[in-house]
Amino acid sequence: MSCIQCVTYSLPSCPSSIHLVDSGLDESVDYNVQFTDKFDNKYVTLIEGPFPANDIVIHIENNPEIPEGLFTPFSGMVKMEIFDSAFEDLVPFSVNAVETTCVLISFTQYEGVVPTATINGV
Repeated sequence: MSCIQCVTYSLPSCPSSIHLVDSGLDESVDYNVQFTDKFDNKYVTLIEGPFPANDIVIHIENNPEIPEGLFTPFSGMVKMEIFDSAFEDLVPFSVNAVETTCVLISFTQYEGVVPTATINGV
């Protein structure tokens, strides 16, 4: 039995949304996304399919389930996990061509044009 470890990833701070591109997730179903902060507080938001092909979007801005200021360089690493719609099973997905069940995300401050917060599957 192999252990699946979290993949580390860096995103721009204070994103309005996080895009999962080519993640291998089924774009036609709903998922629960759980974020766990450095204090082990857990925040869950439902993302509802169908999604555009190969681009699953997790809306952060104006999302009552996600506290403002969670995704900053001062937040430390935030763990992201994806569960099925019943919130019973972790759902594996692809990050940088590695199948995983979690991503440890750090957030970087950008000056000028801020890139879209995208986690690439391939």
